[in-house]
Amino acid sequence: QLIEPTCIVSWIFSPYMLPHFDRLYLWQMLDTTISYCIKHCDRLKAELDRSKIKLSNKKEAETGNPDIAEQQKQQVQAAEEEVDHYVKKLEDAERSQKEVFLIVVQRFIM
Repeated sequence: QLIEPTCIVSWIFSPYMLPHFDRLYLWQMLDTTISYCIKHCDRLKAELDRSKIKLSNKKEAETGNPDIAEQQKQQVQAAEEEVDHYVKKLEDAERSQKEVFLIVVQRFIM
Protein backbone atom coordinates (compact mmCIF):
# COMPACT_ATOMS: atom_id res chain seq x y z
CA GLN A 1 0.00 0.00 0.00
CA LEU A 2 1.50 3.27 -1.10
CA ILE A 3 -0.78 5.72 0.69
CA GLU A 4 -2.55 5.16 3.98
CA PRO A 5 -6.34 5.10 3.67
CA THR A 6 -6.60 7.73 6.42
CA CYS A 7 -4.52 10.11 4.30
CA ILE A 8 -6.78 9.62 1.30
CA VAL A 9 -9.93 10.25 3.33
CA SER A 10 -8.40 13.30 5.02
CA TRP A 11 -7.39 14.67 1.63
CA ILE A 12 -10.89 14.12 0.18
CA PHE A 13 -12.44 16.06 3.05
CA SER A 14 -9.77 18.76 3.16
CA PRO A 15 -10.74 22.41 2.53
CA TYR A 16 -8.70 22.29 -0.67
CA MET A 17 -11.06 19.71 -2.16
CA LEU A 18 -14.27 21.46 -1.09
CA PRO A 19 -14.92 22.96 -4.56
CA HIS A 20 -14.61 19.46 -6.06
CA PHE A 21 -17.20 17.75 -3.85
CA ASP A 22 -19.62 17.46 -6.73
CA ARG A 23 -17.11 15.45 -8.77
CA LEU A 24 -17.83 11.76 -9.05
CA TYR A 25 -14.18 10.72 -8.93
CA LEU A 26 -13.86 11.88 -5.32
CA TRP A 27 -16.74 9.71 -4.19
CA GLN A 28 -15.39 6.78 -6.18
CA MET A 29 -12.03 7.21 -4.45
CA LEU A 30 -13.76 7.28 -1.07
CA ASP A 31 -15.75 4.15 -1.93
CA THR A 32 -12.63 2.37 -3.18
CA THR A 33 -10.69 3.32 -0.06
CA ILE A 34 -13.39 2.06 2.30
CA SER A 35 -13.81 -1.12 0.26
CA TYR A 36 -10.06 -1.69 0.38
CA CYS A 37 -10.04 -1.38 4.18
CA ILE A 38 -12.87 -3.87 4.55
CA LYS A 39 -11.36 -6.39 2.11
CA HIS A 40 -7.93 -6.06 3.71
CA CYS A 41 -9.37 -6.89 7.15
CA ASP A 42 -11.32 -9.83 5.69
CA ARG A 43 -8.17 -11.15 4.01
CA LEU A 44 -6.19 -10.91 7.23
CA LYS A 45 -8.96 -12.67 9.17
CA ALA A 46 -8.85 -15.53 6.66
CA GLU A 47 -5.05 -15.74 6.94
CA LEU A 48 -5.31 -15.77 10.73
CA ASP A 49 -7.91 -18.55 10.62
CA ARG A 50 -5.66 -20.60 8.33
CA SER A 51 -2.71 -20.07 10.67
CA LYS A 52 -4.79 -21.13 13.68
CA ILE A 53 -5.88 -24.29 11.88
CA LYS A 54 -2.29 -25.04 10.93
CA LEU A 55 -1.24 -24.52 14.57
CA SER A 56 -3.95 -26.81 15.91
CA ASN A 57 -3.00 -29.49 13.36
CA LYS A 58 0.64 -29.30 14.41
CA LYS A 59 -0.29 -29.53 18.09
CA GLU A 60 -2.46 -32.59 17.43
CA ALA A 61 0.31 -34.27 15.45
CA GLU A 62 2.75 -34.40 18.38
CA THR A 63 4.25 -37.86 18.91
CA GLY A 64 6.14 -39.57 21.70
CA ASN A 65 9.34 -40.09 19.66
CA PRO A 66 12.01 -37.77 21.22
CA ASP A 67 13.79 -37.05 17.91
CA ILE A 68 10.61 -36.06 16.14
CA ALA A 69 9.17 -34.36 19.24
CA GLU A 70 11.88 -31.68 19.25
CA GLN A 71 11.32 -30.91 15.59
CA GLN A 72 7.57 -30.76 16.16
CA LYS A 73 8.05 -28.38 19.09
CA GLN A 74 9.99 -26.06 16.80
CA GLN A 75 7.24 -26.28 14.18
CA VAL A 76 4.58 -25.53 16.80
CA GLN A 77 6.60 -22.56 18.04
CA ALA A 78 6.97 -21.25 14.48
CA ALA A 79 3.22 -21.67 13.92
CA GLU A 80 2.49 -19.80 17.17
CA GLU A 81 4.75 -16.94 16.05
CA GLU A 82 2.93 -16.87 12.73
CA VAL A 83 -0.43 -16.63 14.52
CA ASP A 84 0.90 -13.80 16.70
CA HIS A 85 2.16 -12.01 13.59
CA TYR A 86 -1.24 -12.21 11.90
CA VAL A 87 -3.01 -11.11 15.09
CA LYS A 88 -0.86 -7.96 15.18
CA LYS A 89 -1.42 -7.27 11.48
CA LEU A 90 -5.16 -7.73 11.91
CA GLU A 91 -5.25 -5.40 14.91
CA ASP A 92 -3.38 -2.74 12.91
CA ALA A 93 -5.72 -3.13 9.94
CA GLU A 94 -8.82 -2.93 12.13
CA ARG A 95 -7.42 0.17 13.85
CA SER A 96 -6.80 1.78 10.48
CA GLN A 97 -10.31 0.84 9.34
CA LYS A 98 -11.82 2.40 12.46
CA GLU A 99 -9.79 5.57 11.89
CA VAL A 100 -11.07 5.82 8.31
CA PHE A 101 -14.69 5.42 9.41
CA LEU A 102 -14.17 7.91 12.22
CA ILE A 103 -12.71 10.52 9.86
CA VAL A 104 -15.60 10.07 7.42
CA VAL A 105 -18.20 10.46 10.17
CA GLN A 106 -16.44 13.45 11.74
CA ARG A 107 -16.09 15.28 8.43
CA PHE A 108 -19.72 14.70 7.49
CA ILE A 109 -20.84 16.11 10.82
CA MET A 110 -18.65 19.19 10.52
